[in-house]
This record gives sequence, structure tokens and C-alpha cells, in this order.
Amino acid sequence: MENIIIINNGNKIPAAMFNIEGEMMNVLVKQPDMFKTGESVICLIEKESMKATVIKKSQYNLYLFIPLIGKDTLSNRRKSVRCPLNLDGELSNASSLNNKINVSLVDISLHGLALKSLQALDITTLYRVEFMLETNMVECKLKIKNEVQLEKGFRYGCIIDSIEEDKLFYIRKFILQTQLRQI
Repeated sequence: MENIIIINNGNKIPAAMFNIEGEMMNVLVKQPDMFKTGESVICLIEKESMKATVIKKSQYNLYLFIPLIGKDTLSNRRKSVRCPLNLDGELSNASSLNNKINVSLVDISLHGLALKSLQALDITTLYRVEFMLETNMVECKLKIKNEVQLEKGFRYGCIIDSIEEDKLFYIRKFILQTQLRQI
């Protein structure tokens, strides 16, 4: 665990960073009653500072939301939390929406996703994928980064090449809600 300082209402409170993944950081504090859910704090980690929001308290644990977007980010944290999925989607060539391919999405992050396809895909092609994430339709363009042949079909690791802001919000919301359900 790494020792950090949390500034709350002008008070510098020592804490131990237990875990940080994506937009959520778990810290341990000796006096959790000094914090309220929903309040903003500043975290000092080594020589970096960043704004955070207390989103949950549990015994001596504080769970802080630290947005990936913005200037206040940590340079050394894992940027993309992967969340498992079991969703169907449709894939097509980004320049031609003909010939849609049914795929299974197996995990997602803010920067990419993994999918399975029964047919081989051209790893040099830019693809467009559509899928329902909870109640929201998500569409984005993907570049394939790796391919693994399976007994039945292929698994592809893809990065998101482009996505509209509102669609990215749906992914951020899904990942954060998934993380919160796990704590």
C-alpha cells in the first residue's frame, strides 16, 4: 500500500492507497467519519495532486471517483479497467455498412473491447461495432490489435478508434457501476 494525503476541508489526512483502477480508487483512513459521501477532496500522491469525490464509505475504506478525463490524473495508474461482458453485437466494415457480422463481446474498457467471431476478420480493416449496453445503444469504430484462433472461431482484442462522447459516457457509467457492485 502506498501512503497518500487527502485534503478535506483544509485538513491533511494520511491515508493508504489500497487499489486504483480506472476511475475508482480505494483508500484506507483511520477516521472515516471525517468524510461524507458526495464531497470533493484532493489527493496528494507523491508529487501529484488530483481532485476526487467520495462515492462510498465502508468501515475504514473510502471509495473515491477520480475521472480519467481532465488534467488531474495520475500518470502511473492503470487507465483501462476491463469489465467482463456477455453481449451480442454487430460488426461491419466502417466504410461500408454492408455485410454485418454477428459477434459476441466478452469484455470492455474505456479504450477497447474483446470480441469473438465465428469468421476470420481482416486485422487491417477499421470496423464499426454496435451493441446494447444495458438500455443504451453503443456504436464505435475499432482497430483490431490482436487475434487468437479458438476451437470455434476467433477472439479479437480491439482498441476504440473513435466514439461519440455520449456513447463513451454509457461505457464509463457501466464500468463504474460494475466496480461499485463488486465492493
